[in-house]
Amino acid sequence: NLGLIISISCITTGQTLSKDNINYFSKEYNMEENLPISDFENLYAFHNDLKNSEYSQPVRNIAKILFYELVNMQTKNRFAIDITRKKMQVDFTRLHLGGLEEFEINLSEQDIETLYKLLEQSHITNWKTTYDDPAPGLKISGNGYIWKLAIQYNDGTAWYYSGESSPGNPLLPEGYEILVKGLNEFAESKKK
Repeated sequence: NLGLIISISCITTGQTLSKDNINYFSKEYNMEENLPISDFENLYAFHNDLKNSEYSQPVRNIAKILFYELVNMQTKNRFAIDITRKKMQVDFTRLHLGGLEEFEINLSEQDIETLYKLLEQSHITNWKTTYDDPAPGLKISGNGYIWKLAIQYNDGTAWYYSGESSPGNPLLPEGYEILVKGLNEFAESKKK
């Protein structure tokens, strides 16, 4: 499992790990002793390794958040937030998601409350799961605006939101801009 995580190309950084790096990480990280810090790798994969929740649960049930945007195949915003461990990573890499690098930002109880309020103001529990433009060729051409929001709840189940549309006229749920602006402002405040 660890080998699979490490050998996958690092999409978010545009680099791949060499065989030497894989051997280094294999020696340094014994899975028995250094388990991944969370299920972010499963959330990132969007292939339902985590059991899907039967419904969108209340915001206060959220344990983990993974959000990213791509504009014309260039990463715009990336946030991984582990509410239960009170950790956050801006511009995460696959190493962060796999648990090989610790998240850099520590969160206080007040920070967690701020995040919950932002999620409530964004009305994410009212969002549809997909916001896709039916225009053909967006995926194939690599042009477009793509966003994904993956949530893991306290019960271990997951819920996924996503959208794909043209950059000039993106299809977005009500409250989406509030969420993105709020996450960016929150991240900036934590850098100080």
